[in-house]
Amino acid sequence: MTGQKQDKIELFLDTSVARTRVLGISTYQEMFKKEFGDRKPNVSSYVVMEFRRSLINNLISFFFLLDMNHIQTLGEAFEVWSNKFEPQNLKAAIQIINVIFNLKEFDLNHQTNKAKGQRALADAIWRLEVKFKNYFKLIQCDKTKCARGIVPLHFSSDLSEQRNFFRTFQESFCDTEACRKKCIIDTYFLKNNRASIDKIISESQTLGRSNPAYKIGQRLQEIIDKNGENCTCNFCGSVGDSVIAIDMPQSMRLEHIDNSFDYLCEYLQKKHKKYPSEMAFVNSGGQTPPVP
Repeated sequence: MTGQKQDKIELFLDTSVARTRVLGISTYQEMFKKEFGDRKPNVSSYVVMEFRRSLINNLISFFFLLDMNHIQTLGEAFEVWSNKFEPQNLKAAIQIINVIFNLKEFDLNHQTNKAKGQRALADAIWRLEVKFKNYFKLIQCDKTKCARGIVPLHFSSDLSEQRNFFRTFQESFCDTEACRKKCIIDTYFLKNNRASIDKIISESQTLGRSNPAYKIGQRLQEIIDKNGENCTCNFCGSVGDSVIAIDMPQSMRLEHIDNSFDYLCEYLQKKHKKYPSEMAFVNSGGQTPPVP
């Protein structure tokens, strides 16, 4: 494939790449910027949902934790947060909050900094949302009709009004029962993309049980066996990589970090390019993968 033709390929991002393009260390972000060139990568509303579920919603939850009267300092909020949530649900949020507070040089044990920290956090959430919208473009074809992916999030310079906007967002985004009634994920799996689902299930059975694609295949089989009755928002999250791989138009190339896409894209005969994780990138001295 020539470089000229390569430059014309439209790119589609998995959630991990989209998140690190927005949040990664500067050299890691520069790698993606260089790789993408002047192309504005595509994302789906499902990727938007995963980005907000894994990061934005958690940051908003920390914002409201600071609202509690018995939480008197930023340090106390960190302590409560660490005891309340599972590590995988707070790692990215804790990292970005730490960066925000360190840049502002907030004393975590000083009570007067709690309100300042809340304002800084609200501003950071706004900046993350703006970055996401500026860096990527949303494909118009929403195959899943994921209601969580289109919940509006508004912003205001007035902290009191912003508090109401955050609350309205969380009430809708976290109401998974109501959101599930609006989406068509069961039809997505059982009918609209049944051939792709059957292909993934069949091919993944040859993999080891610890392989992420094998686990996705097993979960998809459960959906088929139960005729979609187990398609809750939480269950859908366990097969999210398959949704992203299927959603990507055949003409595009999937830019990904997660190992599961190595298999999913091959099964679906779709172009893909794998990037190292941020840690692997650092350990390799900033080496980038060759174009396939």
